[in-house]
Amino acid sequence: MKNAKIIISIIIVCILLLSVKSIATEVETDTDAEIYSARTYVDNPAEGQVPSVKGILEINGWYLSDDEQAQIEVLIDDVKQEIKEITREERIDVINAIPGYGGIEKNPTPGYKLKVDISQQTTGKHELKVNIVSREGE
Repeated sequence: MKNAKIIISIIIVCILLLSVKSIATEVETDTDAEIYSARTYVDNPAEGQVPSVKGILEINGWYLSDDEQAQIEVLIDDVKQEIKEITREERIDVINAIPGYGGIEKNPTPGYKLKVDISQQTTGKHELKVNIVSREGE
């Protein structure tokens, strides 16, 4: 009888250990998604600057990302804006100053210049955000 209790206890412990291993495996699988990082800076317009532009707002700056498919997103007052025109340019100063993004081989053109139509914006204070969005929408 005592041996039977020991055997049953061992079986229960084995079942519990297998259950915990199964849960741990599921958690590991859920966290296998790649994590991308990006760094960015908006040179123009500068924070607090009031653009005296009507119609088209020119924005320039730079971004580095280890996601080669990352995209620039512009929001005014949290509303996504259509980018009318975008050009990319070499920024050796940025590449040299910020290591870890593959250098000029992987990120040859971190600089950007883009244009956004602001002709429908009202006069007054607005919040401009420039986001770098990964291929997964993060």
